[in-house]
Amino acid sequence: MIKNVCFFILQRDESCYPIEMRCAMYECGISYLTDSVILPKVLYGREATLGQFPWQIALYSYSSFYCGGSIIHPNWVLTAAHCVE
Repeated sequence: MIKNVCFFILQRDESCYPIEMRCAMYECGISYLTDSVILPKVLYGREATLGQFPWQIALYSYSSFYCGGSIIHPNWVLTAAHCVE
């Protein structure tokens, strides 16, 4: 299955302005990002205040955080596939 996908590559500083936008037909399940684009940490992150991003949720198992998600409908949360496997 092929999907039309667009993603932004952001500057690695506090500005977070897009420096490149790629749109193309990609095969589902195959990553086209290179290691130079993927960073293993959050840069210049700040702790959010309670209620600052009310659409974001945290998934816990046995009182331990394991994944995040986004409320996309009153009855639906979107999260990564590996979070529910």
